[in-house]
This record gives sequence, structure tokens and C-alpha cells, in this order.
Amino acid sequence: MAKYSKYGFEDVDFRILIVKVFVFFVFFVLAFRLFYLQIVKYGYYQKIAAKEHYGYTELPARRGEIFIQDYASHSKVRVATNITLDTVYADPTIIKNKKLVADTICPILFDLDEARRLDEE
Repeated sequence: MAKYSKYGFEDVDFRILIVKVFVFFVFFVLAFRLFYLQIVKYGYYQKIAAKEHYGYTELPARRGEIFIQDYASHSKVRVATNITLDTVYADPTIIKNKKLVADTICPILFDLDEARRLDEE
């Protein structure tokens, strides 16, 4: 004989119904959250990803000075020091007319007349 509870269901059937409702609720919450993140907030997360992939971050790293000790005099000699320089580079696979680029950039980076004047001093 089946045992009925005060709700009119068998105890086992009622428990299974509660578990099914709970599993359905968890599934619905997860599905809604995934829909919200992937569809509704798509643009927001796309901007964050693009910023991380294509962003520019300047690292103000400074190297320390490097010394070596002379074995004969036991004095320390500086062999490397900190110098901040601007760097210019070009990707040769992108440049079509190398001579035009060189002729355009060279006067900006190097002034031959000023270099000759500095050499004469």
C-alpha cells in the first residue's frame, strides 16, 4: 500500500518533485546568467578584452649599475650605467619603399651639419 502524506502525495514522489524543481531552478539561474553575460554585456566585455590585448603600457623600469672588481687594484669599475634613450624602429616587412622612408626619417633623427659642428669643437 502506498503511504500518503498530508499533501496528498506519496512521500517519495513529493521528494522527487522537490529535487526536480530545485534542479530546474538552478539550471534556469545559470542559463539566465550566461545569457546576461554573453548577450547583454557582450559589448562591455569586448571593450575590456580589446584594451587588454591592444593596450599600451609604459614600464618605467630602470636598470641598476653594474660594477666589476679589478683583481690587480681591487677597485670597483663601472661597466654599465643607466641611460634613458628614445628608441625608433621600423618593421621592414611593412615598409614598401625603404629609400623613401630612410630619406624622410634621417633628417629628423640626425642632423649632419650639427654633427660636423660638434666634431670640430
